[in-house]
Amino acid sequence: MPVAPAERFEKFFAATSDCQFYVKKDDDGRFRYVHVNPAALAVTGRAEEHDLIGLTPVEAMGEEYGATVENNIAEAFSQGRPYHFTGRLGSTDDGPVYDANYIPLRDSTGKIAGILGSARDITQISDLSERLLHAQRLEALGELSGGVAHDFNNILTILQSALRFLAQDDLEPAKRDVIFREANKALKNGAALTQRLTSFARKEKLQPKLHDVENLVSSCLFMMQRMLGKRIKLNVDFERGLWQARCDRNEFEIAMMNLVTNARDAIEAGGEVWITARNKVRASSDPIHYPEEYVEIAVRDNGRGMPPEVMDKAIEPFFSTKVDGHGTGLGLSGIAKFLNDVGGALRIESEVGKGTSVSLLLARDTP
Repeated sequence: MPVAPAERFEKFFAATSDCQFYVKKDDDGRFRYVHVNPAALAVTGRAEEHDLIGLTPVEAMGEEYGATVENNIAEAFSQGRPYHFTGRLGSTDDGPVYDANYIPLRDSTGKIAGILGSARDITQISDLSERLLHAQRLEALGELSGGVAHDFNNILTILQSALRFLAQDDLEPAKRDVIFREANKALKNGAALTQRLTSFARKEKLQPKLHDVENLVSSCLFMMQRMLGKRIKLNVDFERGLWQARCDRNEFEIAMMNLVTNARDAIEAGGEVWITARNKVRASSDPIHYPEEYVEIAVRDNGRGMPPEVMDKAIEPFFSTKVDGHGTGLGLSGIAKFLNDVGGALRIESEVGKGTSVSLLLARDTP
C-alpha cells in the first residue's frame, strides 16, 4: 500500500540523524519551535518534544549558540528563499561546526508560514579538513621555494657586492649613497618576501577586512609568476574602478596560489594563464547564493579542461582531478568554504581541450 507523502516525510523527519525543526514567527517577532525531531531534542538536552515547543533557539540553546541559529532563520525569512550556513557556533574556536539549511515554507496565499531547518554536525570533518588544508599550504610552499630561492640568491648577490664596494677606502660619497640605497632596497625586498612566505604557511583564524581588490590581486602576482615558472605566460586584465570587497587576505592569497597551481598542472606544454577582475551584478539566471553585487576574480588557463562529470564533483572534499598521490582534493573545497564564510561564492567553467576558468566572487562592500 503506497505511503502518503506527508506520512513519508514524517517518518524521515523522525528517523534522520540530522537535526530537523520547524519554527514560526510569533506576534513579538521571535521565532519559536513548532515541531522538532529526536536528533534536535538530543542536541538541546530535551527528552520530549513538548519540552522544546514554544521556545526560541536562544531559550533552548543559550545565547552563544542560539543567537547564530536565530540570525540564520531571520536571514531565510527576510530573503524569502533558502539560506545555507556552514560555520562554527559561538564565538570561541572550540564550538561545534554545523552545516545547515533553512527553507521558507509558504501558505496557500504565498505568505511565509514558517522556516524548516535541517542541521548536521560536521565538527570532526571540518577539523580534519582544516588540518589537511594546512598541510596543503606547506606542500605548495615547498613547490614555491624553488623559484623563491633564486630571488633570495639575487638579493644576497646585491648585498655581497654592496659590502665589497663599501669596503673600498677611496669610494666616492655619491657612489656610496647609491650603493647604500640599493642595499637597503634589497633588504626590504627580502623582508617582504619572507613575510609573504611565512603568512602563506601560517594557520590563522579568518580575519575578513575591507580591501581594494586590484591591490589585493596585484600583491599575489609575483608569487603566482614564480609558481607558474618560465614556460607559462601570465596575463593580467583588471577592469577600471573595481569595487572594494571584504575578505581575509591570507586565505585569498592561498586560494589564488591554489588556482594558479591547478592551472599550471593542467597545462601539459607551454601555455597561458589569465587573471581577470570585473565588477558584476547577479543575473536572474545565476544561482541564488551568488552575491547581488560582486567582484569576479577569474583564473583561466588553456590547459586540458574537465568533462562535465568531473567538473560537477570538483569542489567535493577529497575529490581530486590530479593523478593519484598528487592532490589532496581539498583545494577547491577549501576555497569554496572560505568564500562562503565571507559571503562570496565560487564559479567553475571548463571544456575539454580548451581549458578551465575558476572565479572567486567577492561580495561588494563599502567602508
